[in-house]
Amino acid sequence: MDVVDRLADVLALEGQLWTSLSKQADEVRGHAGAEAVAARLKELVERHRDALRARLAALGGVEREAPARMPHFSTGAGSSTTEGPAAVLHAWYSALNHLALAYGILHAVAHRSFDSQEEGNTADLAEEHLRAYAGLAQEIDRIISDVVVWELGAAGDECRCRCPSCGLGICLCAPHGTATINQAWRESAPARAGPGIEVRPPREGSPAAHAGLVAGDRIVAVDGEPLPTDLDTMTLQTAIKAHEPGTPVRLEVLRGSERLGVEVIGA
Repeated sequence: MDVVDRLADVLALEGQLWTSLSKQADEVRGHAGAEAVAARLKELVERHRDALRARLAALGGVEREAPARMPHFSTGAGSSTTEGPAAVLHAWYSALNHLALAYGILHAVAHRSFDSQEEGNTADLAEEHLRAYAGLAQEIDRIISDVVVWELGAAGDECRCRCPSCGLGICLCAPHGTATINQAWRESAPARAGPGIEVRPPREGSPAAHAGLVAGDRIVAVDGEPLPTDLDTMTLQTAIKAHEPGTPVRLEVLRGSERLGVEVIGA
C-alpha cells in the first residue's frame, strides 16, 4: 500500500465531499447551528484539499478521480424521507466518518513508510485532518436533535410528548436527545487495551529480534517506567530516544503468564 496512492484516494474522497457540500449547503439554511457546521465544513474541505494537493505534488503523485470502490456522499435527494437539514447532516456525518477512517489508514501507511519526520510530512497531515473531522462530527452529534426538533416544528408538527416538562409545554426533546447521544458515546467507549503495548512481528535482523522479542509479547515497562496500556507509546518512544547508541533499553515483557526482563541494544 503506497503513500502516494493513499494520498490520491483521500484527495478524491475530499473532492466527493466538496461536490456534495456545494449541492446541499443551502438545504440547512435557517438553523444557525447547521449553518455553522456547513461553513466550517466548507472551510475544512478547502484547506484539506489544498494541503493534500501540495503534499501529493511534493511526492510526485497525480490527482485523479475517485475509484468506483469509494462511497458517493449523497442525501438521496428527491425522496420525501431523506430531504431536509437533518438528512443533509446525516450525509455529511457519514462522509466525515468515511474520511476519518481514510485518514487513519493514511496515517498508518505514512508511519510505516517513514513519511513522518520532515516538516509537512504525510503522517502529521493525516493526523491534523482526522482530528478536525472528528471534532466536526462531534459538533453534528451535539446539534442533530435540535435540528430534528426545529425541522419538525417548521413543518407544523407540534410536540406530543407527555413527559413532565413537555406536558407543561416546555419541550425538552432536543436537549434530552443531545444528552442521550453524549451519554451513549461515553458509555460505549472501548476500554484501553493492555496490559502494556503488544509487540508486532519484529523486523528480521533488528535489535528487537536479536533480543528475543516475538509477536504477541506485551511490553509492560521500559527502564522501570510502567506502560499500563497500548496508549503509552510516547513513554516508550521517549525512553528509547534517551539512550545513547550501544546502551541497553531495559524492557519488562509479559509473554503469556510469564514476566521476562529483556535488554534491547540499538546501533
